[in-house]
Order: sequence, then C-alpha cells, then structure tokens
Amino acid sequence: MRSLWISAIALILYGCGQSEGESRSCTLMDCSDNVRIELGSLLERHSGELPLSLHACVGETCRTWSVDANRCEAPGGEPEPGYRCVVVDGQVRLSLWPSPRASNEISVSLTIHGASGAKLFEGSETVTLEPYYPNGYECDKDRPCYVATVDFASAIP
Repeated sequence: MRSLWISAIALILYGCGQSEGESRSCTLMDCSDNVRIELGSLLERHSGELPLSLHACVGETCRTWSVDANRCEAPGGEPEPGYRCVVVDGQVRLSLWPSPRASNEISVSLTIHGASGAKLFEGSETVTLEPYYPNGYECDKDRPCYVATVDFASAIP
C-alpha cells in the first residue's frame, strides 16, 4: 500500500514537471513596489494619547493618518488607493508605494503626534528594496516588484 502511494505521488510530481523547451504557464498575480512599516502595539503604549497622528514618508512619498483604538483614517476620511493603514489585534501596520527612485536604497521616516499635539516619536531608517516574484522567478524575472519592511515597533517608546 505504501509503495502505491509513493508511486502515485511520483506520477503527480512528474506530471507537474516541465521538460526543456516547453512553455511555462504563469499565474497573473500582480504586485507593486511596496514598503511596509510595522508599528507593533503602539496603541496600547499610547492609549491615553488617542487619536494619534502618523506621518510616514518613503522616499518622496508621504502620507498622514489619524489612528484610534480600532481604525486608521486618512484626512478627509477617504482612503487613497495604494496607501494603507490597518489596525489588527491592536497592531498598527502602514504600507506605502514608493515614488520612482534611482536605486533600491530608500529612506523611510515616521513622525507620531498624540492628541495633545506632543511629538511622541520621530525616526528614520534607510532600507534596501528586495526583488519579489509573486508568480515565481521564471515568470517575473524581467519585471519583479520591490519590497521592504521597516520595524519601528521596538524604537517607539
């Protein structure tokens, strides 16, 4: 019985293989260059200062959000396509699409103000955007997306 299962798995894997010269079928997953900024349990540490104002920049691209215990809101209440601020289980995460750049090194900055207007945090970091191949290297090698993550969580008092 065991050899039957091994034979079945081998046959399936062989059928999924690709011989030299065969064309490759690629999925159509799309992606965009993206920098994710992790803020951790920021809301728990500054619960007496809510709502917080977050101003984040990736290269020349900057966005501002107001964040309370359950949600992020862009000025005017309308989210902008391509820019995200989410609160999940008390953890805050931002995503920004960087503007066109000359290299894969990019500056990321973050300023946080409390409800009183007091500056709670200001920091910056330079990160390297790494290639990302959502459909696999062979499918995306000519046009990868570039992504990076900056974790400010431990730096925020």
